Amino acid sequence: MKMIEGKTEHGFAFKYEAEKLNDWELLEDLVAVDGGDGSRLVSVLHRLLDDTQAAALKDFCRDENGRVPRDVMVREIYSIIRGGEKDGDGKN
Repeated sequence: MKMIEGKTEHGFAFKYEAEKLNDWELLEDLVAVDGGDGSRLVSVLHRLLDDTQAAALKDFCRDENGRVPRDVMVREIYSIIRGGEKDGDGKN
């Protein structure tokens, strides 16, 4: 089973099955997000990452007040969708 592994630009390490990208409902969620429905990012996150990784991402984004800022979560989810940070050749 092929895995997508990477690290976001801010250092969150993630891993998910490449097959998860071959999902019509994921595409529907992404189209909805592109159309302005940011609430569908929650579904995107849970379609890609398992519950343990999703919880770890929330902890990674948590601020000093114990809050999980929406803008930080959105930034990290978009980075995960893009496959994380890239090296000089555009590869993970």
